[in-house]
This record gives sequence, structure tokens and C-alpha cells, in this order.
Amino acid sequence: MGRDQSRGCNSVTARVIGLYTETLLHLGTGQSAGDVDLPVQRERHTGYPVIPASSLKGSLRDAARNRWGPSDGRIAVLFGPETQSADLHAGALSVGEGHIAAFPVRSIPGPFRWVTCATVLSRLARDLGAAGALLAPGGAAGAAGAAGAAGAAGAAAAPAPVARTMVLEDYEISGQELPRAMTGGRRAWGQLAPLLPPEGPYAAVAHDLGERLLLVPDKGFEYLCRAATEVAARVALNEHKTSENLWFEEALPRDCLFYAIIRVGPSHVPPGARDAGAADPARAFDDLLQDVPYLQMGGNETVGQGWCRIVAAPQAALAAASVAAALTGSPTGEGVAAR
Repeated sequence: MGRDQSRGCNSVTARVIGLYTETLLHLGTGQSAGDVDLPVQRERHTGYPVIPASSLKGSLRDAARNRWGPSDGRIAVLFGPETQSADLHAGALSVGEGHIAAFPVRSIPGPFRWVTCATVLSRLARDLGAAGALLAPGGAAGAAGAAGAAGAAGAAAAPAPVARTMVLEDYEISGQELPRAMTGGRRAWGQLAPLLPPEGPYAAVAHDLGERLLLVPDKGFEYLCRAATEVAARVALNEHKTSENLWFEEALPRDCLFYAIIRVGPSHVPPGARDAGAADPARAFDDLLQDVPYLQMGGNETVGQGWCRIVAAPQAALAAASVAAALTGSPTGEGVAAR
């Protein structure tokens, strides 16, 4: 799940977290964009949807409070004291943004496909390296062997050329380019699969991701991340059941796959404070991830939105994914055309 990134007593470990949306997810910007009154948050330079670090950290803290109780000392160790005492010390966690790894899009033929792109895979590879996954304990040679075996299996299962086209929303992939997009998706699957839980119903999700993932050009991925979101009209009713306000709200669909890097540092609780020695931060955070498999983030909680499955990606699998990316390179997906 991570490795020591510094020496001495001030060690920092990293956790790579996978987040899989099980419902619609609305993390709004608070301002309108075009015809949408309440859009989701996006990176300004790419247009990709993003989970703000503050939203992820706040959801983790709420989950810890609900699971452990508000007075548990581990909460102050991990997240710092409550707002009124925030100047006393910092928390041990440094929470990064949630970055998109695979985005679901309706397709013809159906039922739906996931898409990713070279920029997303390149970012993921860099982030895994920054998190220390590339040189994880267990041996780079063993990871390389596992990655090579996975690559050989993927190559053996590469799809044959097809005559039909595939349509994603209003984005068309020709029959000539579809095999390239499918092959690129199968290669990319090795990098993304560790972000899903390995057991239970998510094993089937990981299998489906391997079968349905397509590698599209960067511009195509940006377009689909904008065109394939859910936009719903919502109405506020008064006591007479007549409309007082109409607005359009954007949400990310179910089945999005995100990842985030969370660094766990030493405890900053001062010696002699009530929560001093309450827990080792790394162990406490691992306990939290075991105790809380689902997080609620964003708005519309009372109508069932914002629920995500959260998992800490296994260290060995991340190492194999990193080596696989280094050995095979990220396919570009160039040549897939939008109409």
C-alpha cells in the first residue's frame, strides 16, 4: 500500500486509494457554467472531473467519527483537532485530489464502455512512482515477472480487426481503429485493476473493466468527460406544490473510477496532550480503510447520491502495474476520430 519515503523518525508512508462511484456523484463548484446551473468540479486545464482534496478529507473524517465515535483519539491524530482548536497541531494525513482513471460512457453496441487516455495513464504512472510503489518491498524483479506474464496474457487475448464501428455518445470509433482502442484498453487494464477491491462482486467489475475498457485520444477523453455526465432538471416546490425555482444540476455517473494519493506522516500531537500516543498514524489509517469500505461525498446525500467504494490498492499489485507501464509504455490511442 505504500513504502517509507524518508529517513529517521519523521517517516512518511503513502497509500494509493481507489474510489469507485456506486451512485451519482455531485461535487459542485458553486457557480454556473453555460446552461448548467450547478456543474461538477473539473480541472481547469484539462476539463477532467476531479474530487477536491478537501471533500475527500472531510468525508474520511466524518466516516471516522461515525465509525469510531467523536471522542476517539485516533481522529485528532489523523485529521487534527476540531475547527475551534485547529491551531493546536496538524493532522498526520496529507490528502491529495481524486483523479479520474476510467470514465463510463453509454455505447452502441451496448451496454456501456469505460474510456481512458494516454494522459491519464501517464499521470497514474507518475503518481505511483511518487507514492513509492515502483520500488515496493518484494522485489522489482518479481514485479517485472508478474507484469510480463500479465502483458503476455493480454497480448494473447488481443481482439481481431472488426468491420463495425462503435459509437460512444455521439463520438464514433471506426471499425479500422476499434481494435487499436480495445488493445490499448486491455494494456491499460493492468494499471487500473489494482484500484478495485480484489474480492466479492468487484472481481466481476474488474473483469468487465478489462473487457470493456477503451483507450481513446486525449481530446476524445476530455470530450466524453463533458458530454457523458448526467444533467438533471430539479425543481423547488412551495407549500402549494407549485414551482418556485428550476435549475439544472450536473453529476458524475455511476461506475467512475478515481484514485488518490494519501500520505501518512508522523503524529503532530504535542507530548502530554490528551491524544498523545493515541495511535500510530499509519496503523490508524489502515484501520479506518478496513472499517469504512464506503464513503459519502458531495451533495444530495438525502436522495442517495455521493456513495463510493473505497479501497487501498495492494502494494505488490501497484508495483507490478508500475513496472508494466515502464516496460510496455502507454499507448497513445492516436487515430481514433471524433465525428
